Amino acid sequence: ALISLLKGERFKTCESILIYCSRREHTERVATLIRTSMQTMVDLNDSYQPATKKQKTSKKTVFDPKIWTTESYHAGLTAGKRRTVQKAFMSGKLRVVVATVAFGMGLDKANVRAVIHYNMAKSFESYVQEIGRAGRDGQTSHCHAFLDSQ
Repeated sequence: ALISLLKGERFKTCESILIYCSRREHTERVATLIRTSMQTMVDLNDSYQPATKKQKTSKKTVFDPKIWTTESYHAGLTAGKRRTVQKAFMSGKLRVVVATVAFGMGLDKANVRAVIHYNMAKSFESYVQEIGRAGRDGQTSHCHAFLDSQ
């Protein structure tokens, strides 16, 4: 269901996506699922245009909706790895972060376009705080929560 959601109209062009999971192991599995499933999304009819010299030397990251860079983030990672993931996400080099609630404390990224809860948030207050990380720049953003049938 998650991969179908990401391939759908609402999410396929979102630049920065946060996916919250309740457990560390889930973040690793979901990040791997996205990396392996979404690498096949490249449209074979698209023509490849090599980067110009100016683009190669530009430090600005250019968003490409066909590239699904994804990493997990949780308290079990080393401090260095957590810093690397957060820095890449903040700079736009990393499109998707699959995280426990450890990610986002103090996060101030204006252009988060989507927040997905793969598992239920711990409380309604937590849910509201976590979805509040999307669309801080006033642009259209999306939220989605997967619910258990129980």
